[in-house]
Formats: sequence, C-alpha cells, structure tokens
Amino acid sequence: MKRILLSVLLFSILSCKKTVIDKEIVSQESETQQEKQINSPATKEIKKTEGVLVCEDTKVNYGSIEKGEQLKQNFVMYNRGNEEVELLYYEASCNCTNLKISKTRIKPNDSTIIEMIVETKEKARGKHNVNTILKTNGKRAFYNLSTSFLVE
Repeated sequence: MKRILLSVLLFSILSCKKTVIDKEIVSQESETQQEKQINSPATKEIKKTEGVLVCEDTKVNYGSIEKGEQLKQNFVMYNRGNEEVELLYYEASCNCTNLKISKTRIKPNDSTIIEMIVETKEKARGKHNVNTILKTNGKRAFYNLSTSFLVE
C-alpha cells in the first residue's frame, strides 16, 4: 500500500502541478476565496499535530460519461484526532482537476468539504483515473482522492 501511494505521489510530482493552499481559512460562501492558492512551496516550518483526518469514500467511479462532461465530487474529511489539522497543499495527476476546499484548518470533531472538479473536454476516449494527493500536518501526512471514468 505504501509503495502504491508513493508511486502515485511520485507520478504526481513529475507529471503535474503542485498547489499550495493559502493559509487563510476559506469561506464556503466566497468562491474567490475558495480558489485562492499560491504556486510556491511553503517556507515556514510545519508543526506536526496529533490530528487525524478520516474520509469514508476516497474513490469514486463515474462509469461511462460523455466527453466534455464536468465531474464534481464532494469528499468530506473529518478530524477524529485531538488536535487541529491543516491542509498544506495538493497535487493533481492532471491539469484537468481543480479543488474547492471549505476549510484548510480542521478542528477536532469538525470537518471540511473538498470538492474535486474534473473537466473532461480534453480527454480522449477510454478509461481515465484522476488522483489528487493532499498533504496535511496531521498524524497521517498524505491522502489520495481519486475518480475514474470511461469517456465514450
């Protein structure tokens, strides 16, 4: 499992974009705030916490879709640890993928909604897998959110 996650992470680093999430808490009401990101790595030292994010479903299979459909999926992540967890950055395996994040700091017993948006207008026919790796300062550092679909 660790080798698979490491392979996906390495693939993501080499083939796509890295986006650092702005340190402001992002408001659900403000789409401009939700998409506010910077494209350079964080320079401050990261404090590890005992927070642990849990997501019931990290994989979604859309089955067959028409080329050009926009796929949207909400992933709800709960902090089941005893300290706050901060989302630091994400890396998507494809430039077709964007995230909207309701909160970047998740207190114990709270949650955040991560909306993954996949544009398929540039996708060729066939099966596709799109992965996004999230990095946190929590007890578990990396999370993989994935979608798969077949363009007809």
